[in-house]
Amino acid sequence: MNIALNISYDGTQYNGWQIQPNAKTVQEELECALKKVFGKEVKTTASGRTDAKVSAICQVVNFECETNIPADKIMYLLNDNLPLDIRIIKSYLVCDDFNARYSAKKKTYEYYFYFGENENAFFSKTNAFFKGNLNIENMQKACEYLVGEHDFTSFCASNTEVVSKIRTIYSAKIVEIDELNNIYKLQISGNGFLYNMVRIIMGTLINVGYGKYAPEYIGKIIELKDRKYAGPTVQALGLVLKNVEY
Repeated sequence: MNIALNISYDGTQYNGWQIQPNAKTVQEELECALKKVFGKEVKTTASGRTDAKVSAICQVVNFECETNIPADKIMYLLNDNLPLDIRIIKSYLVCDDFNARYSAKKKTYEYYFYFGENENAFFSKTNAFFKGNLNIENMQKACEYLVGEHDFTSFCASNTEVVSKIRTIYSAKIVEIDELNNIYKLQISGNGFLYNMVRIIMGTLINVGYGKYAPEYIGKIIELKDRKYAGPTVQALGLVLKNVEY
């Protein structure tokens, strides 16, 4: 049986999705819970490897296991064996050739942030903070240059081993959440994302917001295909995997 899970998690206390030596990860917690439920080792495949402190509203995972437990009931058994900051929101049967990573057609990430003169203790739990004022209108204009199929070498961590840096961005926009408290989010959807790509895009948009770059300079950064021309890699706090489509 090939079983898929839709998982939500608060990643702030984890060192990312993927199992690592001497580090607390979401995958390790899930596979420990699966072992308790099925009485044997079960290996999982996720739609993508979220970084340390990155959260997910809906991460998709699949695994193969022979069991008499109805697929839609597995989520309840797993939730009984998982910490409260990891929740299975759906479990279901998928076709034999379904692979959570390679079958994915579209992913959507969101980056939550706010700005002002001082941090707010409540908002800083889930949102990145940027000191000073940001020109949201210019950041919105800059997002337009990201849409389409491009070589995103400039927006990829320099140590990545991925050969092709070509990705398609279907949409990118800044969405207002709370005008009074200057809370916004970047919402970006694409057929795939490079290592640290969303965080580098966000850092570049923040530079646009501060007036360091003109909105149209985003297009030039893409053309240059060189990481040094893009903005900084912002902190992981605030980044959320929103959804995966197949």
